Amino acid sequence: MQDSDFWEIVETSAQADISSHCGAISSRLENCTANEITGFADTLAEHLFRLDLKVLADTPVKGETSGSGRPVPQSEDGFLYARCAVILTGRDTYREIVSNPEGIDFSPYTTDDAVVAEELLEAAPTAFKKVTGAEWDHIEPFDYETGSNEDGWP
Repeated sequence: MQDSDFWEIVETSAQADISSHCGAISSRLENCTANEITGFADTLAEHLFRLDLKVLADTPVKGETSGSGRPVPQSEDGFLYARCAVILTGRDTYREIVSNPEGIDFSPYTTDDAVVAEELLEAAPTAFKKVTGAEWDHIEPFDYETGSNEDGWP
């Protein structure tokens, strides 16, 4: 899938809340071929991989402090969901963060609301099953788990 097609699906599926946005993306993907759906998943994985940067992962969870008053660090899963939240905000925000990660306030993406952005990871598998009737067994070419981008974790 072309990058422009990926962003067109993400941006034209925007809804008032994150869960509805993810559902709208999955619905849009249900009108695609199996190859287009896997292409969407591959592009998503690449963008999540490119956002896998220690400087962003080191951003504490917004509005959270420990019992001793210290900022709460993001968990590995929380950081993945924060990156999903960035994708849902669209191409311009994504490009701004990737091009200048040190100069960005990443904290808005670390809130409890961002946890719902995890649903973005299920959009392609859900649509694939509806379109093909088959289980999702596709492996994306980019590993997007936290810490996978070696260049982003010096």
